[in-house]
Amino acid sequence: MQAVIQVSPTQLKAIQAQYPTNRQLPPGAVFAHKAGSLSVTGYRSGKVLFQGTGAQQAAQQWGSVAPAKSGTTTPKTKKAKGDQLPPDFASWAVLGSDEVGNGSYFGPLTIAAVYVSQANLDFVRGLGVADSKTLTDQQIDRMAIQMIDRLPHHIVNIMPAKYNEVHEKMNIEKMKRSAIILPY
Repeated sequence: MQAVIQVSPTQLKAIQAQYPTNRQLPPGAVFAHKAGSLSVTGYRSGKVLFQGTGAQQAAQQWGSVAPAKSGTTTPKTKKAKGDQLPPDFASWAVLGSDEVGNGSYFGPLTIAAVYVSQANLDFVRGLGVADSKTLTDQQIDRMAIQMIDRLPHHIVNIMPAKYNEVHEKMNIEKMKRSAIILPY
């Protein structure tokens, strides 16, 4: 869950006083705070992003919450045509990628790709790799460290200015495929 509010410079300072910086600042941020499952990040623009459990309630204490973009509050469960994997897929060597973040506004778009050869399938299975929605942050961190040490991979962070420049020419899927050659 997330909520975004627009505040005055005075309100921004008051929110910052309640949520002092205790983590790394993303680009454009004046403060970034995480406590439990709630993260609060304030930006020079006057926007404040609340993420995690209680985000709506925390944001509403400070101002009116911007309406969510259509389709962002409910997960998509409809499978696209062709989503069914071949029966022997679990034994294939695989090159996979995924992205996180928007890139256009609050922080970078991060794209990661990893290659799992047949020789490394047992290693990956042993780590307990699964859909990230079913894993804790700690499990993901532990697996990532081990995979980075052993598997060929590539990670790209595309900052908002570059994202907006490139997004005018290509959609996110093309950006993912081109991430290796983008001069970010």
